[in-house]
Amino acid sequence: MITKKEFTVLDAIINNEYQDLLTEKDAIDEPTWLSVVSDYSYSGKVLSGIISSLTEKNMVRTDLDISTSRDINQSTIAITEVGFEAWEQFKNQTS
Repeated sequence: MITKKEFTVLDAIINNEYQDLLTEKDAIDEPTWLSVVSDYSYSGKVLSGIISSLTEKNMVRTDLDISTSRDINQSTIAITEVGFEAWEQFKNQTS
């Protein structure tokens, strides 16, 4: 189960204007810029916490590493199959 905020971030990964997908499922393992996801969802510490939670649940993969100089504008994020299934289940329950 995911929260509304986690759903919003997963939805931003799948449905942002920069994803060139034939179907929503094509977003699995397709990286998108983390800064774009931030534009479509949350920013700062809120986004960081949500991504941390989603990463622990194996729902996203990101190359963001706070121990390096790489920042949000140079990092990508991708939804995993587990994340896609959780996103789809949440979407179907709320529609």
